[in-house]
Amino acid sequence: MKAKSRHAWMLAVSLGVLVAIATVLLAAVGASGSSSKTYTITTLKTRGSVWIAGGGKAMSPGRLNPGNRLLETNEIRRDDGAKGVFVATAMIASPRTVAAKNAIGLMRGIYRFGDGDLYVEGFVSFATPSGTGVIVGGTGAYRGVRGTFTSTEAKDVLHLPT
Repeated sequence: MKAKSRHAWMLAVSLGVLVAIATVLLAAVGASGSSSKTYTITTLKTRGSVWIAGGGKAMSPGRLNPGNRLLETNEIRRDDGAKGVFVATAMIASPRTVAAKNAIGLMRGIYRFGDGDLYVEGFVSFATPSGTGVIVGGTGAYRGVRGTFTSTEAKDVLHLPT
């Protein structure tokens, strides 16, 4: 009787392993067939940009302190022609007062389009200037979306898995 129980157990384990392998393979095939959406965003016009002192120190030209914040609003256009607005804040995250060209900031922003909003968080380097980060959610057509973004003065690129 024990031999039959061990045989049945081995058969059940083998079948379970085969099912697991098949599931992984099917998932891989499905993933390879999945696509992603990429948007390229260009800035048409800066509506407003202002620096706010923070961190307990007065601001001085060319120098940024931890906690200084940049608030900016831009008119933007997506590569499919849709126009919108980008609103963001970048807080200086450098550990001490630094030359503005060496500052690093923690950025949070919203890309607002007629079909919904995309929320982003990341880091910006004022030396290049450029940024990189993640898409943490959205509304409308972008509800629950996640992805990544890169940003330069010339354009922003948003990668959205579908």
